[in-house]
Amino acid sequence: MVATRGAGQANIALKALLDQLWYVDYPLLGLDVSKAFPNIDEKLKKRDFTAAYLELEQLGSTRPTNDTLHALQAYCLLQTGEGQEALLHFDQIQSRQLDWDPQVEWYRGLALLLADKKPEALAQFTTIAANSGHPYRRQARKALKLLL
Repeated sequence: MVATRGAGQANIALKALLDQLWYVDYPLLGLDVSKAFPNIDEKLKKRDFTAAYLELEQLGSTRPTNDTLHALQAYCLLQTGEGQEALLHFDQIQSRQLDWDPQVEWYRGLALLLADKKPEALAQFTTIAANSGHPYRRQARKALKLLL
């Protein structure tokens, strides 16, 4: 069963776990959304993730998708509890060296939990926790403690 964070879902244990682990920042480090996408930036600051995602979808249909669009779409989907859909966008940017890679790695772990992919989430959090310089190392260690 796929969990939707923040909604009345059947999987109460997963929701409780996600509530303990949920740590997200906006904007993504190194990404100046306000210059490239001022309307979307305003929606995200107001936490209107659905409206921001819909606008991003429209942009994606009129111009080639790029890492920034994928990152923002994944972020919106993650915030609305759509883990599996967020993973599709995260996977499009995962192999690139971007300033926001640490955030993408952490958010991908959260998306894996939302998508009910615990073994893959454990692997993701283990990788993060093993990296002494990773800014989300503490959160990853907490995730591993709660998941194991």
